[in-house]
Amino acid sequence: MKNMVKNFAMTCAIGIGLSGTAMAAGTNWDYSTEYAPTGISGKMATFFADKVGELTDGKLKITVHYSGGLGFKSQDNYIAIEDGALILADTPFNRMNGIYPIFDMQSLPFLQSTFDDAALLDGILRPFYNNVMEKNNQFVLYTVPWTPQGIWADREVSKVEDLSGLRIRVNDVAAVQTMKGMGADAIQMTWADTLTALSTGSINAVLTSDDTGLSGRLPEAGLKHFAPVGFTLGLEVTHVNREAFEALPKDQQVAVLVAAAQAEAAGWDLARKTAGSNLATMREKGVSVPDSVSPELTSALKKAAEPAITEWKKRFGPQANNLLSLYYARRQATQ
Repeated sequence: MKNMVKNFAMTCAIGIGLSGTAMAAGTNWDYSTEYAPTGISGKMATFFADKVGELTDGKLKITVHYSGGLGFKSQDNYIAIEDGALILADTPFNRMNGIYPIFDMQSLPFLQSTFDDAALLDGILRPFYNNVMEKNNQFVLYTVPWTPQGIWADREVSKVEDLSGLRIRVNDVAAVQTMKGMGADAIQMTWADTLTALSTGSINAVLTSDDTGLSGRLPEAGLKHFAPVGFTLGLEVTHVNREAFEALPKDQQVAVLVAAAQAEAAGWDLARKTAGSNLATMREKGVSVPDSVSPELTSALKKAAEPAITEWKKRFGPQANNLLSLYYARRQATQ
């Protein structure tokens, strides 16, 4: 796959803006995202691009290509940025599974289910992210959280037995393991493929956030039930090709970093506010949303997630428990 992307980079870099990095003025960058402009990450991509244009007086123009408009899926982004086929992209960490175990940590089931937990863990892990990304010609510009994940379905999911036989789309291997442990037929697929799978009836449920479900029009696709299980609170990372960044004049580099810091602050604030308003929007669209799920269902999901967490610890190595202990200790200190 890496060679394929390299070849694509060599033939298409000019078309998507790589050649522009050599120009001191009038530089154009393309930003790839698999998500719609109406979701949190899409709105922040727009915010970031606008801020960069404003701070550079239009000398660096960033064009955001929504809904996979450049042909890249989220799992392609890391290698594409490493090789220069992309300069900028946003990627859910759970679509970077299998690259480095550190990328998998924040999406482990029930490790972070609130914004405070997610912000704390993101702060702890940011140096780890950039340490490994430096090896692959890129670094983190900013992160934006999704709202907490729940189960969208065409039927009520309130008890353990309701998951049996459910054909559910999930993001990553940990979610596959967890949902299969609950008796569901879990299928890992990208967001771009999810709506097609719903239209063909190959799935009848989706594990994702309330915000992604609304921006992706899941109620209109027939998923009129949402169980707020708090499976995780995922993060979307916007990452940039290091060579392209370093080719910018110093003042434009500063502008990009300032815009990224502003986008991160605005994105986290927007996500918190969005979580409060989404419930009313979902009910207006006829989605059934209980105030909470049964303790029995939550307990069973956490039990089913244990093998996935154990496997992640093995992949990470002997320091996994120390990293988890650091997070738990800091979380306890803030409560």
